[in-house]
Amino acid sequence: MPEFTTSDGCRLHFSEAGSGRPLVLIHGWAQSAELFKHQISALSQRCRVVAPDLRGHGLSEEPGHGYRLARLAKDLFELLAALDLREVNLLGWSMGCAVIWSYWDLFGPRRLARLILVDESPRLLKSPGDDLGYRGLDEAADICRRLRQEQPELVKWFVEGMLTIEASPAEKDWLLEINLKLPGARSAALYFDLAAFDGRDVIPRINLPTLIIGGGKSHIPRSSQAWLREHIPDSRLEILDDFGHLMFYEAPERFNELVAGFIG
Repeated sequence: MPEFTTSDGCRLHFSEAGSGRPLVLIHGWAQSAELFKHQISALSQRCRVVAPDLRGHGLSEEPGHGYRLARLAKDLFELLAALDLREVNLLGWSMGCAVIWSYWDLFGPRRLARLILVDESPRLLKSPGDDLGYRGLDEAADICRRLRQEQPELVKWFVEGMLTIEASPAEKDWLLEINLKLPGARSAALYFDLAAFDGRDVIPRINLPTLIIGGGKSHIPRSSQAWLREHIPDSRLEILDDFGHLMFYEAPERFNELVAGFIG
C-alpha cells in the first residue's frame, strides 16, 4: 500500500498502476481515488496512473489541520516531487479542479504537461451578472451546518444528486461509505474553503493544453464549462450530454476514450 508523508507530517495513500508518462487523478470533495477505478484499470494500460487520496479522505491520514485548497495543492506538489513525476498529465474532477487551479496559482506549470478539468465551475457561489456559480451563500452555509449536525442525511442527498443512472443499493451504499470517511467537521471546513474560492483570476493564466469535460445533466452550469473554454487559450470542451457529475464512473468507456485521445 504506497504512502507518502507531506512536509507537515500527514500520511497520504495513493494508488499506482502502469508505466510510462504519468497521469495523476485528483478526486473531489469528500470522495476518494476509489471512484477512479475504471480509469486506473483502463488507462494504466497506456501510461503510469497515480491517484492519491487527499488528506482526510479515503485511506489517507486524518490530521487536525490543512483542510483548505492551498494545502491540498501543496500536498500534490510535494507528492509529484517525491515520486519525481515530470511532464504530468493532471486530471481533476469537481473540487479536484480547484486544487489544480490553486496549484497553478502557487507553482505555475512546474512538473505539468497537460490538464484535464472535469465538471467544475471557476466559482461555487452565485453572483449577480454571470451564471458561473451554482450555490447561494445561505445554501452553502446551510450545507456546512448540516455536515456538522446531520452528515449522513446531507451526504445521501449529495450522492443522489450526482447520479443520472439508477445505481444498485450496493453501489449507493459504497458511495455513501466513501463520502462519510471524511468526518463532518473536516468536511464542512473544506467545503467552506471551496465555497470561498474564486479561480477567475488564475484560470486565464493557464498556458498548457487543456481538455474540459462536463456533464450535460450535472448541477455544474454548462455555461461555466464554456467560460473555461473561452478563457484557457489552448483548450477544448467536451460535454457528455446524457450524464451528470459522475460521468467518468457512469460512462467510463466514453470518458476514458476522451482522456486517452487527449494525452496521446
